[in-house]
Amino acid sequence: MASFGRFIRLAVGAGAFLLFIAASVPCNAQQVNPTASSVKEQQLLQELNRIQGRVSIPDQRSGVLEQPAGRDWREFRNVTLRWIGGIAILGTIAVMVIFYLTRGMVPLLLPLIGFEAFSEWSQWAKYAHNYLSFPFTIGVVLIFLMWIAGNIPNKVDVDWLKRGGGIVGHDHPPAYRFNAGQKAIYWIVVIGGGAVAVTGYALMFPFYLSGIEGMQLAQIVHSIVAVLFIAAMMAHIYIGTIGMEGAFDAMGTGEVDLNWAKEHHSLWVEEEQAKGHTPSGSTPRPIAAE
Repeated sequence: MASFGRFIRLAVGAGAFLLFIAASVPCNAQQVNPTASSVKEQQLLQELNRIQGRVSIPDQRSGVLEQPAGRDWREFRNVTLRWIGGIAILGTIAVMVIFYLTRGMVPLLLPLIGFEAFSEWSQWAKYAHNYLSFPFTIGVVLIFLMWIAGNIPNKVDVDWLKRGGGIVGHDHPPAYRFNAGQKAIYWIVVIGGGAVAVTGYALMFPFYLSGIEGMQLAQIVHSIVAVLFIAAMMAHIYIGTIGMEGAFDAMGTGEVDLNWAKEHHSLWVEEEQAKGHTPSGSTPRPIAAE
């Protein structure tokens, strides 16, 4: 009887040992397929700090409080965008100061207001920003349709740029109705204004066309194009007011002196005179402002 008990204990021990060995050896179904896609450590790390809950409203995407791409967007919004805007705008101001020291006075208006006034101004500016976007978009479309024919780049524009366009130095290279500088402003308005409008409407009406990642991309494009657009317009305002004699009067009245037109847009004057529109001594009209 004792020997039979020892046999049972030996059999149980041997069976337990075999089960342990079998469990430690992976079967074929558990082997890793080196060609199959698997979750990598970096993917897991990128998903850290995602906070998502449940909401009672139909749009379940609003339940995402924090997500990985949002951290990158926040870094752009708080750091990168400030540098882009600061360099673009302050760089343009620096260029205007250089023009002031070399070509004439550049008045800079820097209003100083308190925090309360700034807060109130910002609130109304937000309303104006949103509602004025509609006439802004209409204006961009009209500008594109009305002046596209005269703003196609050509070889004359290349020579105009090589000679400084009459801004650098004292040379006034020949140009048609729109010179290369004006054409550049035209395309900045059409392309930049179009990009600002499209991305702006995507932000004004969120989640109609994309999810959170799309909204973040729209905000990035909208803000970068906007600050660069402002910088370009500041330079354009300088040239169109005190930077070029006669340019401001041309924009205000639509008319310029014939001698001024020959100096800045000689090829255009020749075309108009060939058509009989500008007899000698008369005033050609209309003329595009510098």
